[in-house]
Amino acid sequence: SENTSASVLTVDGQHLGTLADMIIEPETGRVAGYEVSGGFIADTLRGKKFLPAPPGLSIGKDAAIASPESAAALKK
Repeated sequence: SENTSASVLTVDGQHLGTLADMIIEPETGRVAGYEVSGGFIADTLRGKKFLPAPPGLSIGKDAAIASPESAAALKK
């Protein structure tokens, strides 16, 4: 089977993980952020991380590109 998860990278090339899911605010229907997977072992030990939806996050077929500040904003 083909891997359909996009890598999450910063514009300066730092790999943050893979896009696992989109979190929607039920009240507004807006994207609140994204769930980012660090891989099976990292997810098992620490859980998936939450990346707040920054303005200008560009999501393509193979990668999502975020600002370098996104690495600091990545939280559980």
